[in-house]
Amino acid sequence: MFQKTPKKTCVDCGQRIVGVIPDWRDGEPLCRDCSFKYEPEDKIPAPETRKPGKKQVPEEQKDNTRKLWGIVLVVSILVFGATLPRLLSSLEDNKPVRIGDARTDKLGDQCITNLWRISKDLQDTASLNITLTCPASGKDYIILKTKDDVIILCPTPKLHKVRRIRVSRKRPFPEVVQ
Repeated sequence: MFQKTPKKTCVDCGQRIVGVIPDWRDGEPLCRDCSFKYEPEDKIPAPETRKPGKKQVPEEQKDNTRKLWGIVLVVSILVFGATLPRLLSSLEDNKPVRIGDARTDKLGDQCITNLWRISKDLQDTASLNITLTCPASGKDYIILKTKDDVIILCPTPKLHKVRRIRVSRKRPFPEVVQ
């Protein structure tokens, strides 16, 4: 069924021929090296083109490739630069809204956040300009001035299910009493 093909050897050097057998010399098989010996000089490919895996790229194509990589690099730097501030801010520790075990709802948390802002104003300036209101009722915060302190109270703490939410110049941390 299958015929065995005879093993061929080069008629010039005697080396065994593997693969395609060129017969350029009187129809007799030659190995690759010997076939180049007998090939006319104008038909032998240049050594650079005979190397497997090495492909000559025109200079124009190299320039285009360099330009493309330059554009990719610039765009990558711009994207990284734009996202860097967000990345750094996500790594910072956020200040807690409250310390302790007081349980408040979302509006209560917003009220505490407002009191943090008011506390900052109390510490920074001598005069007080409150423009924030309680998020649950929309009423203005209550301001109590004593001899040596200024106290800011939530007008409707019961809406937050607590007895009192306050901040003062002496106690700059919002205080929630349940």
